[in-house]
Amino acid sequence: MPPDSAISTLIDQLAAPATEADAAGSALLARGPAAVSALVDRLPTAPAAVRRRLAYLLGRCDVEGDGDDRLEALVNAIDDDDWKVRRNAAVSLGTLRAASATGALLSRVASEDDDRVRPSLLLALGRTTSPEHLDELRALTLSTARDREAAAKMIDSVSARSDSSDGVRGGVIADLGVAQLELWARAGIAALAADEARTAGLEAEPVSSDRVRIGAGATLDQLQAIRAALFPVVVLRTDVPIGDAAALGRTTAAGLALALNALTEGDVAYRISLDDSATIDGRRAGWIRAFASAADGLVNRATSYTWELLVREDEAGTLVGARPAALADTRFSYRRADVPAALHPTLAAAAVRMAPPHPDDVVVDPCCGSGTLLAERARAGAYGALHGLDRDGRAISAARRNLSGVERLHLVRADLAALDQVDRPTLVISNPPYGRRVGSNRSARTLHQRLDAIVADRLAPGGKLVVFRPPGFGAPRRLQVERSIRIDAGGIPIDLIVTSRPG
Repeated sequence: MPPDSAISTLIDQLAAPATEADAAGSALLARGPAAVSALVDRLPTAPAAVRRRLAYLLGRCDVEGDGDDRLEALVNAIDDDDWKVRRNAAVSLGTLRAASATGALLSRVASEDDDRVRPSLLLALGRTTSPEHLDELRALTLSTARDREAAAKMIDSVSARSDSSDGVRGGVIADLGVAQLELWARAGIAALAADEARTAGLEAEPVSSDRVRIGAGATLDQLQAIRAALFPVVVLRTDVPIGDAAALGRTTAAGLALALNALTEGDVAYRISLDDSATIDGRRAGWIRAFASAADGLVNRATSYTWELLVREDEAGTLVGARPAALADTRFSYRRADVPAALHPTLAAAAVRMAPPHPDDVVVDPCCGSGTLLAERARAGAYGALHGLDRDGRAISAARRNLSGVERLHLVRADLAALDQVDRPTLVISNPPYGRRVGSNRSARTLHQRLDAIVADRLAPGGKLVVFRPPGFGAPRRLQVERSIRIDAGGIPIDLIVTSRPG
């Protein structure tokens, strides 16, 4: 069958049931640039079910540059009659960071009446828009909570690229007064984040499973560089109950004003985020109004804020953590493409710390997804080779984009059985599916068991397996468990396990 005919057949198969359509999409992505022109040509006239997938695939094709034809097709698609085509086209334009699409996205979001599409348009603008459009972005009409959440992320993203005088002084060593500097992490990760901070020359001590206390003399820039942590915070602890919003507002202003003023260029503007478990009487909007009215000297804003106040309670009282929202986080800038149920990069960085790097490491991720674990291992130190396997062509395409420029890298679309073809790996590090967000519990359990058996046979003596695993799946067999920690993987309790092959 001629190549063009084969691509056309695969495009037709995008209208098939989900499993067959997914396979056709993966096959199209695997063809790379050869498929792009055919996808562009078919997008305007294909049936809606096919247009939806074409709009999605065009943002994930592994080609150099954005391509004028591809961008023009996606810009036209955000005006499609089908809501899912519009949404997928917006997501793809954001994935491509298509600055030339900003005007079209702004026009569309102003007229879009489907609340399933607007958040994707707003998030796309966060990736495509330059700071000169900030006033226009702030003036957008937001009608739902999802719109407002997406818009806040959009403003954060664009503001981080701004040269505005309002911002956070990340390099300043400030007088914190009664406040403290901390790193906040996913639950279970604090010890690993503290170890990384100490390696960077900082005084660091875990104070809970998700918090690290930092000693004097550290800067926000230094803390922002810790890869296993979510973000740095300026923390105030108080015994004022979280339900007394006005008293907590007064206490927060008094306790944080010294530090935040020293660390801020311009107004100390904030947005409040309340822990979901917070015990608050009445509506949250009323609580926030009472807090803001009492917090003299601090400016409450829905957008253009420099700090996010994270309010939560524990057995010792109330914690108010000020996260520097206007401090750009460039740690994971390699993440240009993503896949469903992708591992959070801070967890990938933590996992890599569980197996100290050796310059002759042969590293394999047999379920590599978008390549986050391999990217973090590449940054951690010298290695001999990196191998990524995944049976989903979309994942391999995403990994290829995210790992562009990484040396001695081998990415293969294959089942994890292809690990047999890697000669004596010294480190297998992976986040296989759990069956919660992708696949089923039974299929995921079987996959983990297959991985254990293959690794136990192939791993070099003394080599390690680092794996994320649901607690009920059992520890890897025929390998020696060295360490296991329970972590929060986005609301799912997971064990991060390190095992080794004797010898």
